Amino acid sequence: MSLCVPFLIDAQDRLPELVEVEQRIFSAKDIHIVDSLLFVKADIYKSTEQFNLALKTLDRISFANGSRLEVDIINERILINYLIGNHINTQNLLIEAEFIEGYERSNTVRIAEILNYVSLEQFEEAENKFQILVQDSSRVEEVFDVKNLKNPNLAFTLSFIVPGSGQMYAGKVFKGLISLGVQTALFYTGVNGLYRGYPFTESIPAIALFQGFYFGGAEYAKKMAVEKNREIVDELSLDILREIKK
Repeated sequence: MSLCVPFLIDAQDRLPELVEVEQRIFSAKDIHIVDSLLFVKADIYKSTEQFNLALKTLDRISFANGSRLEVDIINERILINYLIGNHINTQNLLIEAEFIEGYERSNTVRIAEILNYVSLEQFEEAENKFQILVQDSSRVEEVFDVKNLKNPNLAFTLSFIVPGSGQMYAGKVFKGLISLGVQTALFYTGVNGLYRGYPFTESIPAIALFQGFYFGGAEYAKKMAVEKNREIVDELSLDILREIKK
């Protein structure tokens, strides 16, 4: 779930209201009234952070085409999909929304669009949208200043070339040095065991452990690069929200 939830929705306990809405849905005769009440029900689920239930409730609305409700529904879908981390889905919904007659993004959806671009690591698009929203180039430059993403595949490759270097590249210098030290010691033990005539008691166990650390270390370096990028994305997303809230 997105770290930005507290900034984008007003979380509150509306469960007692949910019971009343359910009763009104059950007794309503007009399908348009039912649809409107289902939208309210979805909003209650959203405000209580039950996002999947909110989406399922929106799916039950059947006669919204061509109405203001259709615009409200697509905006809710965009926001909720972003909040639960369905970034590709969010992007597809933003594109779909452009084909709805009279469509207009809510301010919250505009913010979610910027944050979604950040989550997809499309920083140029995020910066352009943020510029339109705040209309202040100095604020944009300050927020989007130097975001050094790590390349997970490069981290993986570096660890193959020099054990531990991929972890160092990903920002985990101490772990990288430990990995280098352990793998160097294991490799030395394996070679030294052969030299001293102990292939079965020293060399084979040491080389087997070395291989495990060698290949596992490369995968771990890749994972750490991905985690580092997530930290950068989360930090940038929170910086954007703080700047908007000023």
